Amino acid sequence: MNERVKIFIVEYVGNKFNATEAAKRAGYSEKTAYSQGQRLLKNVEVKAGIAEYIKTLLKDTDELTYEWLEEVRKLAFEPIEYRTGDKGQKTGDNRSDKLKALDILGKYLSLYSEHRIVSNETKEDVLSETERKKRIAILLKKLDKKISA
Repeated sequence: MNERVKIFIVEYVGNKFNATEAAKRAGYSEKTAYSQGQRLLKNVEVKAGIAEYIKTLLKDTDELTYEWLEEVRKLAFEPIEYRTGDKGQKTGDNRSDKLKALDILGKYLSLYSEHRIVSNETKEDVLSETERKKRIAILLKKLDKKISA
């Protein structure tokens, strides 16, 4: 795997799973970053590299990961709040933040078929159904603790 692809993997995971920004930071041109990012995400070796990098991060930073995940969960499940301007008029809401957070959770839980990461050796999902359910259970326990507190 070349250096540019390795940088892409680190930037993709570290930049909220934004393939275009990761491609730019890996040295791809502004004009081709979107298509390069999408192409890289379809590559089996890149998918496996992303999975391995995430596994490494999770091993070293479980507590930090769960704190991050909790913040994403809060954004995803908070009520829609409307923003108002100086004169009291509605100027927008937090729907785009919620959608982005839900998308991140979906990717983290490997719920999207196009984001399922497959091992080179076994050709199976790196994140097993059991691990996926465990992650969902952790989120639900944290949600229950917040509600009952």
